[in-house]
Amino acid sequence: MRKSKWWFRTRKGKKVQYTSISEHMKRGYSTNCKCDTCGVDFIRNQKSNIGFEDCASCRLIARNKTPEARARSSKTFSSYYSINKNRVNASTISKTRFKDKNFVIRHKERCKERSQSSMYRQKLKDSAARGLYHAIKTSCGKQNISINEFEGFITGCDIRERELCKTTVGKECFKRENFTCEICCKKGNLHAHHKDGWHWAPERRFDLSNLVCLCHICHSKFHKKYGNKWNTEKQYEEYKQQNRHLIENH
Repeated sequence: MRKSKWWFRTRKGKKVQYTSISEHMKRGYSTNCKCDTCGVDFIRNQKSNIGFEDCASCRLIARNKTPEARARSSKTFSSYYSINKNRVNASTISKTRFKDKNFVIRHKERCKERSQSSMYRQKLKDSAARGLYHAIKTSCGKQNISINEFEGFITGCDIRERELCKTTVGKECFKRENFTCEICCKKGNLHAHHKDGWHWAPERRFDLSNLVCLCHICHSKFHKKYGNKWNTEKQYEEYKQQNRHLIENH
């Protein structure tokens, strides 16, 4: 444990008064210290019965190693960022930081140093292993088998076909409509909706003329009204006519 030679007063409006060093904390005093863990010089304020060994950052890291501390921190961050104002402020601060070239250089150096750390690499491997184990458990539950009987993942033909539709004619549909919802004319969070439903019209699944570009809200409203199966082109034209005022406003 290393301490500076002198303690000194830090109260405002008073002249700095040096006193002899003591092992006991005195309220209203502070001392220059050196962290035993990271070696950084820091000032310890004498407001609580804490030692001189580690700086605030090292003590915070030590506290956050416990599962209870991680759960508490996660709950705090979740409640803080659930407020839209806090999310906007955090985004603004982040954008301002990255406009500083020196900050960008330091950030890249820290990221490079972290990526070369053996501890960080091991952490990534452990996370991947946990994710794989969770995926296997989920797949076993859907296959109604135990983990010992697992022989590989099984993906339904319908799911693979839907993914293929999204990456082919789905993207072509978005480009054709200039990435704009056909009902409310909003951009972003778009879905490719099948006029004649996927469920009952397999011959029109990859027909570009059967697809329309809808935002998430308009798509949800349509299926809430007409259901998720047995949808027809006539239903869509009726829905479009009912929301004509949204189209005309744009």
